[in-house]
Amino acid sequence: MFFLPLFDDNPIKKTPWVTYTIIGLNVLVFLFQSSLSSSELETFFRENGFISREFFSDSSLLYSNLYTSLFIHGGFFHLFSNMLYLWIFGDNIEAELGSIKFLIFYLVCGVIASLAQGIIDPDSLIPLIGASGSVAGILGAYLILYPSANVRVFVWIFIFIQIINVPAGIVLAIWIIGQFFSLGSSMSDGVAYMAHVAGFMSGLMYTFLFNKRNKVQTTHHSRPFSSTSFREAYDQKIYDRSKSKGIKDYN
Repeated sequence: MFFLPLFDDNPIKKTPWVTYTIIGLNVLVFLFQSSLSSSELETFFRENGFISREFFSDSSLLYSNLYTSLFIHGGFFHLFSNMLYLWIFGDNIEAELGSIKFLIFYLVCGVIASLAQGIIDPDSLIPLIGASGSVAGILGAYLILYPSANVRVFVWIFIFIQIINVPAGIVLAIWIIGQFFSLGSSMSDGVAYMAHVAGFMSGLMYTFLFNKRNKVQTTHHSRPFSSTSFREAYDQKIYDRSKSKGIKDYN
């Protein structure tokens, strides 16, 4: 079974410039990494990634690697998965929080995620890199604010291939449950699952504590669990903002 979120059906009325800028910066950093030799890349990771032993020895929240590490990725699929989820879900959280608060939220969730991973392995000399913790925070916020918004999910089961509208609450619940179940294998497969869990929980708790209850969206713009075409899903994600006021809820 192959299960990949592609778009959400949850339009906003303003261009999410911070989301787009973060995606652009991550891509530019990855292109720069691609120009480095293996030894240069290893040095780059070590000088800019979050290293637990360094931080807990004599560093503070001013430790620059806490922030630079959020814009570095270990490979194309690492970058692609993080930026895909940021693109799908980040615009709505930016629209809700506002650009400046969203940027702070993004960085704080990433820092909390890195510190949580560092706490369970404080003597590690392996650089922790990637935007996963920050993106996980966005997913936690999205789960609170837009549980009924449909996510266009590409599903492939043997000969069954389709794009299905799945409520965000289900998509994100599957994601975070998978992270919890994977916690025990983080040492063997090199994935910082604790960072994912901590980032998600920080985004969820922030939104739960500070969000006004009447802001939770309980409607959706398309029929849940119905199928759609890639073109339709794309057109409704990249929509004409001048017409966004005319978007109606599906009841």
